[in-house]
Amino acid sequence: MSGYLFTHRGRQIKNSAVNESIKKACEAVGIKRNITSHALRHTHISILIYEGVDIAYIADRVGHSSPDITYREYAHLIKESKDKQSSKTLSVLEAL
Repeated sequence: MSGYLFTHRGRQIKNSAVNESIKKACEAVGIKRNITSHALRHTHISILIYEGVDIAYIADRVGHSSPDITYREYAHLIKESKDKQSSKTLSVLEAL
């Protein structure tokens, strides 16, 4: 997939318009918390990290100029992922 996620007739839809649509949809179903497209972006990245997707790939996917940016912003999740990987590694080695 290339280009913008939110488009209409080939033109980019601005974040403010997306956020307003999300707000109206939330109100329609009774969700009181303010959800934004940026919050959805963070959730997207967090899920990918949790699932063990490569940081360099994530950085490229979301348009960070460097994986270092992704690493800094999500270091707490990356640490949790490393802890999970460490536990998995020990289980594999113990099974040998």
